Amino acid sequence: MTSVRVFTRFHPIYSVREHCVTGLEALSRGYAGISAEEISPAELFRRAEENGRLTQLDRHALTTAVASYASLPEGSHEAPLLFLNISTGMIERGYEDIRLLNETILKAGVSPDQVVLEIIESRIENIDALSFFVQYHRAKGFLIALDDVGAGHSNLERISLLKPDIIKIDRSLVSGINRGYHKQEVCKALILLSHRIGALTIAEGIEEKDEALTCLELGVDMLQGFYFCRPLSLAEYPDMDHRSILELADTYARHSIERKEQERQLAETHRALALRLAERLMVKERHEFSGILKSSLRSTRFARCAYILDATGHQITGTIVQKGFTKKQHRLFAPAPEGTDHSLKPYVLRRGELESCYITEPYISKATGDLCITASLGFRGTAGEEYILCIDIDHSSCRS
Repeated sequence: MTSVRVFTRFHPIYSVREHCVTGLEALSRGYAGISAEEISPAELFRRAEENGRLTQLDRHALTTAVASYASLPEGSHEAPLLFLNISTGMIERGYEDIRLLNETILKAGVSPDQVVLEIIESRIENIDALSFFVQYHRAKGFLIALDDVGAGHSNLERISLLKPDIIKIDRSLVSGINRGYHKQEVCKALILLSHRIGALTIAEGIEEKDEALTCLELGVDMLQGFYFCRPLSLAEYPDMDHRSILELADTYARHSIERKEQERQLAETHRALALRLAERLMVKERHEFSGILKSSLRSTRFARCAYILDATGHQITGTIVQKGFTKKQHRLFAPAPEGTDHSLKPYVLRRGELESCYITEPYISKATGDLCITASLGFRGTAGEEYILCIDIDHSSCRS
């Protein structure tokens, strides 16, 4: 390792909503030989491990990163937060490395509240050492980030153990997220979990504008990736180009307004459908309801099935399925028959006043096996009795 010179590059972490760089992740690189050929991080640490000098490289990379951060042109007190990658070895070696980390930061004139310690918890087997490391440094004022969450064998149980301040969503979930509905839902769940436990989120590995926009729409707090810029040297940092973040902010604002209007129009379409159908039903006798549902479904392209409940939430018609629509072929999925109890479904419990239209969040339809939303609307029959009309709508039509 004596022929390798270690240096640090900084990869910015952006808050689009605040139009600023909130963090700089320190990434170790190396130069080798007379040609000063740059060595990738993976190769750098592989060589160190082969030569039995991984501990030495860990410590040297740490001190180099902190010193580089402290020498940023604007001064570390004005700089964005420093994100430091903490290796498994550094955590498991215990007190000696903990002392080195704290001494290095203080000697460089950097305050602990300027530093975020990034940990890949899935690589650490010694839970006691991990827990002690986190608790010790949190008490000192450091922030704790869990890196690569959602990748490989990431253990979600450790989120409750470590109570991180920041959760970094792995690039494997972020890549192509604008084209993948399942990735979007997994990320949405991680973001919701993070926010409910008081943690911020960072989407890693952003390489396309549409990935960034999708992550913002899902509620991610910060973004990081080559779309904005590649890791910067100390010399490049003062001239960092912020145009991509400003353009993204403008696009996001415009998309948000357009999306809100689109959702409003879609909800109005669903409410209008339910109202038209309820108006037809309320002047008919109960035995005519099924025929009305069948004829009405033929005239709409996005409704998959419809059924009617009484005031207690029990189904009084069969489930009328759109003609020609193919349901998932499994015995778990079948249209609910007359008499089925829906009293605990959200479209019964949460619908409000009789004549108000309630639209559910997406869920798996037992009638079709596909994602749907249900629009429900109460109405009165010819004798004044209360009924609830339910229309299951194909969720893919809501995302087009």
